[in-house]
Amino acid sequence: MNDLKYFVTSLACKGTPKNLAHNPVALFDTAVATLNLGDEIIMDAVAGEIRKLFPERFLYRLPTHERIGLRSYRILHQSNICFVGGSNILTTQIPFDFQWKLRPFDLPFVTNLVLMGVGWRSYSLNPNWFDKFIHKRLLNRHLLHSVRDQLTVDRMQQLGVHNVLNTGCVTMWGLTKEFVSSIPKKPAREVVVTLNAFHKSEVDTLFAGIIKKTYQKFYIWPQSIEDIPYALELFGSDATIVSPSLPAFDELLENNVDLDYVGFRLHGGIRALQRGRRTLIVSVDNRATEIARDTNLPVIANHEIAGDLEDRLRAVWPTEIKIRLSAIAAWRNQFLPEYGAVESVS
Repeated sequence: MNDLKYFVTSLACKGTPKNLAHNPVALFDTAVATLNLGDEIIMDAVAGEIRKLFPERFLYRLPTHERIGLRSYRILHQSNICFVGGSNILTTQIPFDFQWKLRPFDLPFVTNLVLMGVGWRSYSLNPNWFDKFIHKRLLNRHLLHSVRDQLTVDRMQQLGVHNVLNTGCVTMWGLTKEFVSSIPKKPAREVVVTLNAFHKSEVDTLFAGIIKKTYQKFYIWPQSIEDIPYALELFGSDATIVSPSLPAFDELLENNVDLDYVGFRLHGGIRALQRGRRTLIVSVDNRATEIARDTNLPVIANHEIAGDLEDRLRAVWPTEIKIRLSAIAAWRNQFLPEYGAVESVS
């Protein structure tokens, strides 16, 4: 292993800039080879934050859904900082996990990573010495890590990683009190809906019926390819299917005058909030539930659809998001003196 590391490092050193202030920034990007457009929403926010912090640096992206190789090793060696952005990518037994395709022999080269709005995938945790070793091996021990909810903070502390801040999801950092105060309180006439064909439920048909009864027109934005046939199954020809791309979703959100968002996709809902739309997210797993617990994100549980959804949609209510501004500032500001980022980071 030492011989391999020496060989790879020798290759990587070729052409590496001498001045660390000009070295590239690396990013493990969950939107590379993704099957879910929600990852693009996350990485759009992550890359935007990195650009503010390091405006003079090249940003090189590495895959999480695919295996990394010699070129990724070289990028990691050239970069004096590497971020892991967004997504519920943390779990036990990482080198054997389906979501972050790290292999045991990648570990000598993948070190000193900095978390940025990352979440823990599930409520279960049975950590052992190997899990603690892996996380301490992968993560930078000196810089503060940004995670998206208190559950993830607790899990990281159980694994012996204590330099962690609960900043909320990076996609929500711009949802300040001033910004969300302009979001409409009254229901709109039209709605854009997202479904989740991976988490089908017996209440989905009821959900579709409530949407049809509440709104005059409804659009469906598919976040994954399986969502399209499922939308046709639930809504038939009544729904307008939006082109499955983030620009098409943005165009709908920005140009439709009277539009709500209601759906099963967490980051589809956050994108709608970013565009100033009244939003209600249906939680199907721990992600939306835990983020809502910390931030007051407008969420309704899947099992509450039958009793509460229609009343929630017809009611008048303000959007009141709680953002951890001090934690976000602390995480951002740690990079200013050491890495020479601009002073105007907001």
